[in-house]
Amino acid sequence: MNMTEHIQNKEHLQELINSGRKDFSGRIFEKHGDFSGFDFRGLILNNANMKEVDLSGADFNGTENMSNVILKGANLRGADLSNSVLEGSDLSEANLEEAELIGSNLISVNFFEANLKNADLSDTSLAGANFSKACLVKASLRRAKLSGVMGNAIFEEADVAEADLQEVSKDNWEELKKMFGKAINFERSKKDESVE
Repeated sequence: MNMTEHIQNKEHLQELINSGRKDFSGRIFEKHGDFSGFDFRGLILNNANMKEVDLSGADFNGTENMSNVILKGANLRGADLSNSVLEGSDLSEANLEEAELIGSNLISVNFFEANLKNADLSDTSLAGANFSKACLVKASLRRAKLSGVMGNAIFEEADVAEADLQEVSKDNWEELKKMFGKAINFERSKKDESVE
């Protein structure tokens, strides 16, 4: 396969898989291409460009090879990205409403201006992730790890109204308050009593 060849849509991708391909590292998925509901489990997608692709309802559950993927502006509404490794990926401006990211490695992921309304980010690793200006309304970050070697997650101007921040893993609750200090509606989020 030519590295610059575009993968047109889910039918084209399925043809390539049926011919024995599993590695789509660095490949370009057609902008606005329809990959909705597609089963990506087991594929290698490191450094793939999926900018502005329709991935609504797609299944990436357990995909360990999704580092540094460009998903800027992609539609991932209702997608299952649980237990996946998306470290260093760009999900800025992506629609992740009602998406499941439970237990995923989201270290240093860019969620700038992403829509994560009602998304489930429970038990995720979020050190160094950027949620600036993201919508996290009613999202669950329960037991998420917000800091680590890559630094703290950033929530500047992120709307966290009614977000579930209970049992968030942070060494110091005062630091947690500072981390969310520039977030919008922090006072309306659900958190452990020790943060109140």
